Amino acid sequence: MAETSPSLTELDRMIFTERTFESVLERAIMPQVSSALRLAWPIHYSNDDLKDVVEIGKGDKARKGIYEDDRYYPDWAGIREGVVTRFGYRNLCPRETKLESKWNSSRKDFDYAEPFKQIQTYCGRQWNTRYGYIITTKELVVVKVSRETIGPGLAATRSVRTVTQQARNDNSHSRTISIETVSSGVQAMSLDTGSVYDEVGSLNIEHGPLQFKSIPWDATGASSHGGYIWRPARNHLSRIIRPQALQVPN
Repeated sequence: MAETSPSLTELDRMIFTERTFESVLERAIMPQVSSALRLAWPIHYSNDDLKDVVEIGKGDKARKGIYEDDRYYPDWAGIREGVVTRFGYRNLCPRETKLESKWNSSRKDFDYAEPFKQIQTYCGRQWNTRYGYIITTKELVVVKVSRETIGPGLAATRSVRTVTQQARNDNSHSRTISIETVSSGVQAMSLDTGSVYDEVGSLNIEHGPLQFKSIPWDATGASSHGGYIWRPARNHLSRIIRPQALQVPN
């Protein structure tokens, strides 16, 4: 893969905030991922049009709408030239950026669940897509979202439980902190053994457990960041987040 041009200076590589981290990703990482996708796509999908090739773009290129929650969007988006909405492109793979000093997948802090709730909302409620990911200065965390159809009975008439939504000030864009949580009544289950993902986007659903896989920056081969940013492997998503784990702490 070609080197970043012009090359990043030592000052360019210094990361202090999420925005400075995103600057490095925008210059040195995401263009290479998009370039690799353009090269590999015709090999694996020979019948696709050039407009079907997915690229990694900034999240504000893929907005759902202009009202209420539709105004919020993730940091990054997997977009395709031929898949558009009234407000931009459809987000095929939402992604959030975090600093390792503030969050990582193995440290159970007070706000541990927040990035997962963000990805769950962007994937499950906004864009009806199965995969999203969180990228930090330590790791790439690939997340698989599932949905469970509410069957007949009392659960069918119960509204989906939510928490108060808050907007935080951000000079670059708007996004949510506290987002829709899954119901504590959903039964814990393996995502590979019978969980249902509603492709139609039915409102009569609740989110099931999330699965995620952490890949460190120094990983190589098939499990490296470049491979997972667009091609999450089902059999590698081994860790499960139960619905109860996504409840907002008291």
